[in-house]
Amino acid sequence: MLTGPLCAAARALVEISQSRLADKVGISESVVVDFENGSAEPDDATIELLKSKLEELGAVFLPDGKTMGAGVRLKFNRSITRRLATLENEGGPSRTDDVP
Repeated sequence: MLTGPLCAAARALVEISQSRLADKVGISESVVVDFENGSAEPDDATIELLKSKLEELGAVFLPDGKTMGAGVRLKFNRSITRRLATLENEGGPSRTDDVP
C-alpha cells in the first residue's frame, strides 16, 4: 500500500515534482500535496495510479517486512547493473583480514 511519506520518498528518488507527477497521473496537484502531508487520502484508484506512475519512472516499492517497514528504492537500469557487477569483481577474490 502506498502511503503519503512513501509517495514523497519515491518522488524524490525519481526526481519529479508534485505538479509534474499530478500532471502525468491526470489529477490536481493539491491531491498529491495533501496525500504526502497527511491531510487527505485519495481513493484507492488514484493511489494505484500514483504508484504505477512512480514505478514506471523507476521507483521500486519494498513490502512491509517483519524486521523492517515498507520502503522504496531506485531501480537500476541494465547499464548500471553491468557496471556494478564489474566493480564487484575487481581486485580478485576477497580474503579474511589478519588485522585484529
